[in-house]
Amino acid sequence: MAAGSACHLGLQHAGPLFLNGLRPFFAVTHPALPVLLARMLRMAGLLLLAGVLALPVLALLASWWPGLQGAGPAGEQAGSILREMAATVLPGYVGTTLWLALLVALGAALVGTATAAVVTLASNVAWRPLHAASST
Repeated sequence: MAAGSACHLGLQHAGPLFLNGLRPFFAVTHPALPVLLARMLRMAGLLLLAGVLALPVLALLASWWPGLQGAGPAGEQAGSILREMAATVLPGYVGTTLWLALLVALGAALVGTATAAVVTLASNVAWRPLHAASST
């Protein structure tokens, strides 16, 4: 069978559907289709998990929404609370969050680099006697 033949490419002859060299999408079979479906299901699960984890943040933003819209007394109260927080504690929270993110990234980079170096150097040292014995 030739390397570029229809069977080699995963195309099946679908009888009358294979007219004038046109192949409908359901006449194409691909061995990676179950893998693609599994990846899509895994992605859907991860998106669902991300949505559930985002609910507290979305609830907080939704509680501020009337204040941003200025809708009635509840909106005025929510707006005044938001303005007070923005003037007092929110800048500190944002600064602390940025410092924390920076230090965590720096720590992860340092620890990851150090452990990668140890693993690489230890594996080279551990394999040297085996390479020396096999080369003789």
